[in-house]
Amino acid sequence: MTTSHLRFGKSIIDAPYLIKENQADFVACHHTPHLESVDMLKYAVSDYGITVSKKRDCLKLKGERVYLIVGMKQRGHRQKDFYLWCYTQVEEIEAFENENYGVYGTDFICKKPIRLNDLPGFEHFAKHTMGSFAYGLQNAINDPFSQVLMNDKLYASMEKYNQKALRWLADFEDGLEDSDLWLTNKDGRNHPSWFIFEMEPNTSTAYLRVRAISCLWNKKFFIEQFKIFCKRFPEVQTLCIPVAENDEQTDEIAYKAYDIAKKFSNLKVRFYIP
Repeated sequence: MTTSHLRFGKSIIDAPYLIKENQADFVACHHTPHLESVDMLKYAVSDYGITVSKKRDCLKLKGERVYLIVGMKQRGHRQKDFYLWCYTQVEEIEAFENENYGVYGTDFICKKPIRLNDLPGFEHFAKHTMGSFAYGLQNAINDPFSQVLMNDKLYASMEKYNQKALRWLADFEDGLEDSDLWLTNKDGRNHPSWFIFEMEPNTSTAYLRVRAISCLWNKKFFIEQFKIFCKRFPEVQTLCIPVAENDEQTDEIAYKAYDIAKKFSNLKVRFYIP
C-alpha cells in the first residue's frame, strides 16, 4: 500500500508501512502478489463502502446518497420482492481506466430491511422512475416515493451492526419462504449460524451452496466457516464449487477455490454446473 492513496482520512497519514486495522478510508495495492499474504481490506474502516458504475453521472454524486434496493425472486412468487437495504453517503469519486467509476463513502444499513412492493407509490417508482433496477444508478430525487428512502430513522451506522451481521441477516431471512435464498440457519434455541455448505448424504463430499458463491471473495471468512463445517463433518474430503457455463468469472472462481484448498491438505476441489 502507498500513503498517497490513504488520502480520505480526517488527518494526514505519513507512514510507509501498513497502518492499524479499521483506519484507512481508502486502500490500494500496486504489487498484486501482496494480496496472497496480506488481507488489505481489514485495514479499511469497517463502515466504508464502494459502488462501481459505468455511468458518468457518478461524477456528480459527491455529497449525495446512493441507496441500495435488493430484488429477490422467490420460488412461488410471480414477481420479485424488493427490499430497502442500505445507503452510502458519497464522499469521493474515482475514475478508473476501464471507463468505470468508483463511488466511495460511509455506509448506513437499514435497522431491518423493508419490503417495498406494497407501499403506496412504489409501483409508479419502479416502473417510471427506476425504469429497470438492472440499470443501476438512477436519479430518483423528484419521485415522491424517494421520501420513503430518505427517512433517516430507518438506518443506523454499518459499524454498529458489524458484530450483529449474522443475527441481522438471520432475522431477515425468517421472512423468506424460499429456502434456496437462505444464507443462515437457526437452531432450536433460536441461535443463528451461517448456512454456506451442505454435505451430500452418505459421502465425503461437501457442496458450496449456489447462494453462497460470493463468499469465495472473502477468503478469511470462507476459510473460517469451512473449518467450522469440517469440525461438524470431519469426513469431508471433497468440496464441490458451482460455476456457470461460459461465465467470465469461472477462471477467477477456480483460482480462488484452489487457493483456499491449499489451507486444507486433504481437500479435493471439483466444479459443477448447477
